Amino acid sequence: MKKYLPSLAILTVMGVIIAGCGGGGGGGGGGTTGVLVSLLPSTASIQPSKSVVLTASIAGASNPALTWTHVGGTLMVLDNVATFIAPATAGTYSVTATSKEDSSKSATAQIVVSNSAPGGSVTVTITPADIELSPGDFIDLTATVSGSTNKAVTWAKSGGSLSVTSSTTARFTAPSTENTYTVTATSVADPSANTSIQILVTSDAPPPPPVLQ
Repeated sequence: MKKYLPSLAILTVMGVIIAGCGGGGGGGGGGTTGVLVSLLPSTASIQPSKSVVLTASIAGASNPALTWTHVGGTLMVLDNVATFIAPATAGTYSVTATSKEDSSKSATAQIVVSNSAPGGSVTVTITPADIELSPGDFIDLTATVSGSTNKAVTWAKSGGSLSVTSSTTARFTAPSTENTYTVTATSVADPSANTSIQILVTSDAPPPPPVLQ
């Protein structure tokens, strides 16, 4: 039996070394603690197929970029402003903005979609409405707000590029990929009042209308 004692001693020493090395796993890993993300409004109640504009802000980060995710509906993002378009089915949905610099920091808005949600007296229309563009072409859009003295709107799109030229006008430039894209105008006075148009981008599109002066 004596010939096994050296091996036993070695194993005992190794066990002490391993035990001494195993305790370093906890602190220090949590990312940028000073980052704060907020999302307004944090709750909203809208009717089916309507939309709401959500504005995100981020503080304490050198990189202001955000990653957007959503549960249900459709989300269009322009910079740090997102337009959530509700599905036709009532329910509770969510939109989350997460810091790209520190993915542990995020903010979530809960959106209740209900037929009993207030409709509001403000309405928004976009002209022109039925649009076909060739890839790379552009068109000038005008939003008209009724029911409010504040005629300003915010714009969002699902693709292509959108250049806001005034509080009520924007220029949509079609991307190179043929598809159907959406542009939404939302009342600044009443974020529950909005409208969306669809723009078909196809190589078979007729020439665009004249540029607005």
